Amino acid sequence: DANGGIHKMVNVFTPITEAEYDTQLTLNPDICRPFSRAIGDFRNARECLESHSAEMKTTLHDLAATPHGLRIITTLAAEIARQFAPFVEIANKLRAGSMSSSPLPPPSSSSSSSSS
Repeated sequence: DANGGIHKMVNVFTPITEAEYDTQLTLNPDICRPFSRAIGDFRNARECLESHSAEMKTTLHDLAATPHGLRIITTLAAEIARQFAPFVEIANKLRAGSMSSSPLPPPSSSSSSSSS
């Protein structure tokens, strides 16, 4: 909206076979679990599926309890910061610009909902 708020997000998932995943892992590895790759996880589809249930139970608290887990958290945090840096830069520029000029108008959805 005009204030930079998110009102809707759509995630699209396309189911693929293990073979299709493994092919992309070979041909275009950057699109296959990029955050996992950043921490050194290069498993194929079968390996990911076999450990999925156990991994979903692992928390950041669990990771933080070991030196290896702390390295994973640190590496993952750096990768997230790196990948989101362009968005943070834009947000900071917008915020700096909006603070020095007149306030942004209210979102259009609030004005239309108040008249109905």
